[in-house]
Amino acid sequence: YLKDILSKERGVSFGKFDNNKKTYLLVSPCHYKSLIENLGLQTIYYILNKCQNTVAERSFTPEVSIKNHLKKNNLHILSLESQTIPRDFKVIGFSFSNPLLLKDFFEWMELARISPLKEKRDKNDPLIIAGGMGIVNPEPYLPFIDVFFLGDSQNSIKKFNQLIQYKSKIKILKKAAKIPGIYVPRYSSSKEISNPIFEDKIEILHSPRFILDEASIIIDRGCKFGCDFCEYYYCLNGKYIYYNFERIKNSIDYLSKKGVKKIYIYSASAGNHPKIKDILRYIEKKNIIAELQATRIEQLNEGMLSYFSKNLNHLPLNLDAPSERVRKIVKKGSVSDDYILEIAKKAYDKYKIKNFSIYYIINYPNETKKDREEIYNFLKRILAIGKNLSINLYINPLFPSPKTPLERCKMELPEVTYR
Repeated sequence: YLKDILSKERGVSFGKFDNNKKTYLLVSPCHYKSLIENLGLQTIYYILNKCQNTVAERSFTPEVSIKNHLKKNNLHILSLESQTIPRDFKVIGFSFSNPLLLKDFFEWMELARISPLKEKRDKNDPLIIAGGMGIVNPEPYLPFIDVFFLGDSQNSIKKFNQLIQYKSKIKILKKAAKIPGIYVPRYSSSKEISNPIFEDKIEILHSPRFILDEASIIIDRGCKFGCDFCEYYYCLNGKYIYYNFERIKNSIDYLSKKGVKKIYIYSASAGNHPKIKDILRYIEKKNIIAELQATRIEQLNEGMLSYFSKNLNHLPLNLDAPSERVRKIVKKGSVSDDYILEIAKKAYDKYKIKNFSIYYIINYPNETKKDREEIYNFLKRILAIGKNLSINLYINPLFPSPKTPLERCKMELPEVTYR
């Protein structure tokens, strides 16, 4: 099963497991797709394997049939690269892209036959470390994680790696607590939680490993806008940088030579990048399709509409609130429903785009029934634009994120949301 997955991967190859080296198992506790698309985890994987006398491998939670097989036959989950049991690694690192993955963490630890509770682990068990946007508030994870990496961890992971030479876990933890960007319960100051690291440089813009002909690339970091519901702006203290177009081109050239046919562009809003038109044009020149993970409606210019028309034939509209009134309250922008409809009409009439993906978030504080009814009214107006028009509708409840102005809001029960 794992060898079959590995045979379909492309990209940089690294050395195999060696117990005499510093060994890391990097885990995306969800499915394989989340592992291969996780650029943060992949960057740390790349950095560690470049470090002297260090080997990093990867793991994920397998599909249901494999999980059941492992449990039924009392078997361990194994690392992807060398099929080694997790307990043989010196460090196991988890990437939490959101807090809901804590459930998957428990499941993975069960399959690895390692106690999730750190008080029940001993000196022979691997150190458990964690990073990602899901742990910006480490509090819920304190009983389980030994070391937290807050914010960017490209430099802090290198410094941490130098400590793995020590045999004493306590010594490693005490020294790790002194590294900026690392929080170690019991030994670190709580100030570390309030000051996540933001690094302007990044070692690699594209996926070092990717599946068959699809890969990811990051074009910028941070966000300029500060929507009340999004932790990305607040966790990085409103910082924003974009990467040089020439460097992005080099990554695109590398992926093109490796046979990549589709690139996922990672950005809080791709329209923030001043060279986004040139990036899309260059990707198109290489006969590669680009999928924009996110862009704000007010940044959908003629060039982007043209690209969506020729290459994807669908248009994403991230409304992120049920009504124009609520969008203004949560700082989603001041664009009106009429303006959005104007963009959609232009996409349909001029660029022949007939498929729209529309994204909503509901259950904000002070949101009313009338606000939610605006979803229905808006969709009717979209459908009235023309014939044979289709909509993919995505409605998610608000998940109050730490560090945002909405962090203390109540999350509605499922029965309230569905009603």
